[in-house]
Amino acid sequence: MGNIDTDAGRSVAANGNAGLGGGIDEALALVADKIRQQVPYLRLRQLEELRAFSHYERVPLGDLERSTERNVLRIADLLSGQRDASSALLEEKDVSTRRRVDQGVPPEVVRSAHRAVVAILVDEFVEIGRSEGISTDAVLAGVRRIWDWTDTVVDSIVEDRHGIELEKSIRREGRRADFFSRVLNGGFPTEEIAEIGDFHGLKAETDYWLTLFDGQDSAAASLVERLVPSTLDRSIVGFVHGHLAALTTAAVPDSQEFSTSLMACVGPFRPASIHEGVGLALELLRSARLFNIMGVVTSKNLALHLALLRQPEVGETLCGQYVAPLGEGAAAEALTETLRTYLREDKSVQRTAEHLFVHPNTVRYRLEKFRCSTGANLDRTDETVRVWWALEYDVIRQRTGTDES
Repeated sequence: MGNIDTDAGRSVAANGNAGLGGGIDEALALVADKIRQQVPYLRLRQLEELRAFSHYERVPLGDLERSTERNVLRIADLLSGQRDASSALLEEKDVSTRRRVDQGVPPEVVRSAHRAVVAILVDEFVEIGRSEGISTDAVLAGVRRIWDWTDTVVDSIVEDRHGIELEKSIRREGRRADFFSRVLNGGFPTEEIAEIGDFHGLKAETDYWLTLFDGQDSAAASLVERLVPSTLDRSIVGFVHGHLAALTTAAVPDSQEFSTSLMACVGPFRPASIHEGVGLALELLRSARLFNIMGVVTSKNLALHLALLRQPEVGETLCGQYVAPLGEGAAAEALTETLRTYLREDKSVQRTAEHLFVHPNTVRYRLEKFRCSTGANLDRTDETVRVWWALEYDVIRQRTGTDES
């Protein structure tokens, strides 16, 4: 229910009396007094009408009794043109509106219910007016006042609801962001995560995968929200060191749809230990950027690259064995690029030549030169791995200073 804006009510009353004569005011004041005398009865009539609206079952009876009594007294004040003498005894409109929001009564239901109970009060006004013998003009003026006021109140309720719901949404989003920030950073005791997390859809006994997107890749994040299941209303939960973060109940698939984006997916973790995956996800993003790798990166498909970063002393040793002997300059760079391509193309001379736009014999010449300079035998698997390690670590050395977590 809504309270009458008394200034608006007096304005409507003034307009309703225009050109009708002072007798109408006296007649309406008489009916208003009769209406005040029937507060208990009219309150009961409204409560019976409200039973038809299931959402009002959530509203405590005391709230409804105050609202329905307020409706009667406000209409009586409106008809008599008096100030709202009862306002000190009744809750303000915004308080009532906030309560309906908290009680989960939709605005369209509030609007319909308000019009339904006002219709009862209008019928009662007409009945009393006839029994008191007031003129048809007075009855019509009173009905017009009541419905004009109702339109004002309904519009006000809708406007207030929008403002309140926006305010609540902002507060709710703030609480959500704060909660997940603390979850990602390990700032919650396990028991609190179980208690508070359920409110946000984070289930304590469910496994989750943490995905960090490279920067603020909202397009990729939207795709993950659409394709990957989650118990959350929105799997995007905030930012970690400037990267969008998502929590899902399945790993993000390494599919073609994500091939042009970069994201690190780690898991599974229970909510209490999700923060443990943050460091690994950041490390995966850093590794992928260093090696120009795109798509979904995990500790499985990026295991060797992680090892490269974690064991720099091994890389330095292998670079000394397989890279340093090649020297420097354009010729050395062409040689290392040929070797990287050769290993990436599964040691196919033909595919390497096609990729580099050179003759196959050029590839063979460079491979032989590498063998002569380093003594490496690429027919041996263990030595092939060492050469790959040296070449990839050389990439890291060349890109020193470009890492940004």
